[in-house]
Amino acid sequence: MLPGFKGSAIFRWSAILSILVILAVPAFLSGCVRLRSIFHATLPAEQTKMDDVNSKLLIIGVDSTYPPFEFIQEGEMKGFDVDLANEIAKKLGKEIMLEPTEWDTDFKMLREGSVDLIISAVPYNSEKDVIVDFSKPYFGMRYMLVELAGSEIKTKDELAGKRVGIMESGAGDIDPEYLADFEIVKYKDVLELVAGLKMKDTSAVLLSLPVGINLIKENLDTYNILDETISTQEFVIVFRKGSPLKGMIDTALDAIKSDGTYDTIYNKWFSLVQ
Repeated sequence: MLPGFKGSAIFRWSAILSILVILAVPAFLSGCVRLRSIFHATLPAEQTKMDDVNSKLLIIGVDSTYPPFEFIQEGEMKGFDVDLANEIAKKLGKEIMLEPTEWDTDFKMLREGSVDLIISAVPYNSEKDVIVDFSKPYFGMRYMLVELAGSEIKTKDELAGKRVGIMESGAGDIDPEYLADFEIVKYKDVLELVAGLKMKDTSAVLLSLPVGINLIKENLDTYNILDETISTQEFVIVFRKGSPLKGMIDTALDAIKSDGTYDTIYNKWFSLVQ
């Protein structure tokens, strides 16, 4: 779930569509709204008290339609956020239940107590600070500068003055200085963005990491990555206002990053070489 995203609905659904069309991701992504996946152990939800730091079960809301962060495969929820949630649970000595959630910009399920927290590629949005609490950022969205294989351009600097495509909804997340040397061409649809590159209407395109990885991994002979850049978009975990879980999970995230576990999970889902 991506509430608070600049241009969230357009970007998210066009990005998802591009991933599904480009890779022909199987139709297992449908019909997953009611699925519950249990990891580590199984405990009935009535045995846990919401926000009780002593509870052994964490019920986590996940919008399971955003690969590779979260998706359904053969009836099981998988992805970067799922692996991260499991590692957090291990650090805290808890079990987790993943509860599929629908798109909700106001975190209704969380605020009404149906879930303890949300881990679902949620970008930080300061406007929502008044209704929920957010963890420390756990993921900074990166963009890949991609050209067609065989291009005479070998470095980012050689693109100066040339047309570079980008999604309209993501352009504001990248440092203007990074874009300053290019003639920026904005697209509303990811498929049109990639088509523009293939037809050489643009010399390169900037793709968000999830879209870029899914596109290039299956087409290593077609595309070449010239550069990567960080964006201002950061993903966070969401809690009810005043939840004591925030401090515990922030500490767990620090531990996961310091002991190398985070890098292992990151490379599993976002490396072109497995």
